[in-house]
Amino acid sequence: MLAGRHSIGAAGFSASSAFDPASLFGGSDDGWYREASLATTFTDSARTTPTTVGNPVGGVTDLSGKGNHGTTDSSSERTTLRQAANGSYYYEFDAPDRLAVGLNLINKRMTFAMAFRPLAQNFVLLRDRIIDTVWAGIGESGSTTALVASNVTLNSTYYDNVLLTDLTRGGSYTAAQSAKSVVIDFTVGAVTWPDPIIGRQNVSTFLGVGDTFADLAIDRELTSTERADLTTYFMSLVP
Repeated sequence: MLAGRHSIGAAGFSASSAFDPASLFGGSDDGWYREASLATTFTDSARTTPTTVGNPVGGVTDLSGKGNHGTTDSSSERTTLRQAANGSYYYEFDAPDRLAVGLNLINKRMTFAMAFRPLAQNFVLLRDRIIDTVWAGIGESGSTTALVASNVTLNSTYYDNVLLTDLTRGGSYTAAQSAKSVVIDFTVGAVTWPDPIIGRQNVSTFLGVGDTFADLAIDRELTSTERADLTTYFMSLVP
């Protein structure tokens, strides 16, 4: 079984937990669940050639069972697979690295979650491939600008399962610096958000997401128990 990490072995997974994030997906749910590992990471977008630590990433398997695999078409925009001291694998994002998924979001309640190790820089966690004002999850040091995005309504943000109450870009930035996980509940409006990506932001002051161990998106709100279980699991991946 690939989903729900186990001890490191031939499959190259890097943690152990009774909770499997793929279990959040029912038959009618859509989205994706990606976790860095030797078994899920490939050098090409068609996911035919496995990659190794220190090499570029062209494709990542979706472990949700929904078939929404991550891809990077341009060789100049590929992230790098790394391994942390605790054995966990992660994707190292530098500008202009990005990882996309071919899924259109429109008129949907969404939850996006990430296990990450933030860099001390401004960031966008999930964003539109082209339009800079469409995003979910942003941090900007010292900014008092509200967390407002085009066509996206932010419902709640939790860093390490603690509700973010300072709903500014600066508040999000500060909370992220000491966190290992984030869960964002948001609603996409009537304008299609195509091919959401993690990684590069077109605006040079928002450079990306840092080191990403896993990310998940699902088209519904999580229960408090589901959010807590996912947070605990994601935090276990990050040293």
